[in-house]
Amino acid sequence: SRDSAIALPRPLTSADLMGEASGEGLRVAYQGCPGAYSEAAAKKAYPSCETVPCEYFETAFQAVEKWAADRAVLPLENSLGGSIHRNYDLLLRHRLHIVGEVRLAVRHCLLANRGVKIENLRSAMSHPQGSCAV
Repeated sequence: SRDSAIALPRPLTSADLMGEASGEGLRVAYQGCPGAYSEAAAKKAYPSCETVPCEYFETAFQAVEKWAADRAVLPLENSLGGSIHRNYDLLLRHRLHIVGEVRLAVRHCLLANRGVKIENLRSAMSHPQGSCAV
């Protein structure tokens, strides 16, 4: 029956793809916690948007598909780590399209407790990409 048919999302318009330059009124999903580099990229693309943190890349894709978010800003390339293959795979599995690009310079920093002198450090813990930047 017609009622049991799967509802398709509404057709995209040029306004959906371009949006307000500031992103005002847009909900933008990203993978990570508040303060993550991907949130910074979302704010760079849409300065006035409401950011929506997602635990996984897959969750960000689903948020857009289910209209819980208007857009997602996700990494596809990383100058230190290369291609983010997981997100290319997800693009093939989901009915979403790339509508723009954001370049974000990332500066990894070494953090320590107040008063610790760098000459007294013996080791540092890092994500592999952070250790490449040293």
